[in-house]
Amino acid sequence: MIAIQMDLNYLARYLNISAERIQAYRHKSLEEIVELEAEQGNILAQEYLAKTLRDPNSLLKIFNLIDAQNRWMILKEMNEDDLQDLLPLLESKDLISGLFFFTHDALIKMIEEMPPEEITKVLFQCYSEEEFMALVPETEMNKWFESEKVDKQKVFEQVKGFNQEILAQMVEAVTGENQEDTNRDDLISTIGNFNPREFLESVQALKPKNKGQIILNMTQEKPDLWEEFDAKTLTRPLEYLEKPDIIKGMTQLEDKMLVQMLQNLPKELIAVVTTQINPEVFSKVLARDFQEVLKNVVSI
Repeated sequence: MIAIQMDLNYLARYLNISAERIQAYRHKSLEEIVELEAEQGNILAQEYLAKTLRDPNSLLKIFNLIDAQNRWMILKEMNEDDLQDLLPLLESKDLISGLFFFTHDALIKMIEEMPPEEITKVLFQCYSEEEFMALVPETEMNKWFESEKVDKQKVFEQVKGFNQEILAQMVEAVTGENQEDTNRDDLISTIGNFNPREFLESVQALKPKNKGQIILNMTQEKPDLWEEFDAKTLTRPLEYLEKPDIIKGMTQLEDKMLVQMLQNLPKELIAVVTTQINPEVFSKVLARDFQEVLKNVVSI
């Protein structure tokens, strides 16, 4: 049974019951009310009830769905699948507020399991690209350059902008020979003639700040290259943040992604989250899908 504060006077008008008699039906379910009315000769009460339960505006008033407590009392009696189906009907801000039911660690785990393009939405809402690069371990930078999606010719174009000292460092890393007396143009020519393995080795030998600058320049031109870092690397900086700051970054996610995350909550908490549903939207859903459930509502 679902016990809520119903507007009995409004219900009386719909079921053709006198205001005096309707008070006697307090603590009775709608189904019990129409059965008792039938015994009193009100044979149309069942028909009136069926019509009322199909009318969202009537439901909004009779069940006082403006009251969040009433909405919650109905929602908590629904099964988990029905509650999950209601989540997409919530506004973005309400979906975001539901994320506070997760622990810090649970949020991090769910973000790490998202597609890389979604992780970067959260990441770069919380950190600038430069701040992120300062937190990336050198081993992960080296892996980034190994990706097939990182155009080696584009990397070479970046390399050609370095000064002679840095270029010499790259050549020495591969040849093992001192390049102190080699001019800049010759160093660039040598690097350009490296085979793919040698070129990668020369780039990975750069100092982290130089590798980071290449990555920053290339991702500025092609932002999806951030996704060549693995999910753990993209997510790790978020671990340093407090839960409210992480959730603030998640405002950039689409509602569909937020809904998928909220579906991981226990049934009881999903009911609390969905209580924020717009009352008019809720009344339409009830009228369409939950007429039988509403027959069991008891007025208190």
